[in-house]
Amino acid sequence: MPEDSQCKIITGLFGNDFKRIPAGTYTSSNQSVKSIPSLNIGIHEVTQEQYNTVMNGTNNAYFKDDKNLPIENISFGDIKVFLERLNALSCNAYTYRLPTTEEWEYAALGGDATQQYSGSDDVDAIAVYGRKKIGTQRIGSKKANGFGIYDMSGNVAEFCNDQSTIVRKGGSWYDNKNKLEIRNNITVPGSYKDKMTGFRLVRVSK
Repeated sequence: MPEDSQCKIITGLFGNDFKRIPAGTYTSSNQSVKSIPSLNIGIHEVTQEQYNTVMNGTNNAYFKDDKNLPIENISFGDIKVFLERLNALSCNAYTYRLPTTEEWEYAALGGDATQQYSGSDDVDAIAVYGRKKIGTQRIGSKKANGFGIYDMSGNVAEFCNDQSTIVRKGGSWYDNKNKLEIRNNITVPGSYKDKMTGFRLVRVSK
């Protein structure tokens, strides 16, 4: 396939999957008030189709039943390679990256600073969690939060990048509901990967 055609296929997979959320303030997991600029964040977790297309068919996922399952079983190093390839595309009008922990928490709150989980205090309504079904589920299978973003609690936990620190947020299909709380933080090494952890993207115009 010509390079330009492949480029348009890849960027098309990401085209409408972002939500611009307004600037605001919130109280972070370390109990300090943070100001967050407006940002464009993924409505869904990165899927196997998106990841595999950028990575030329490499599918690292443990659960492979559906192209719309979130990618998992990838490390921070794998994500860096993915981002380098995605950002290098000649037809790409955006730069993609991982969210910071503060951006992630602000987006997960969905405009409601009182919520314990992303979208509702009724965790069963918004999260795939607790090994109720073994494995990941299709993205967007539960209720969205107030910003219209799905699966920020449960399904797969998500990597955030705070400069030299990698943080795992949101909990997964395997975790109990305590790990799904928005302000729960787990710091992991850059080599960490498992079948419970994936990622979500932020993008900015070039």
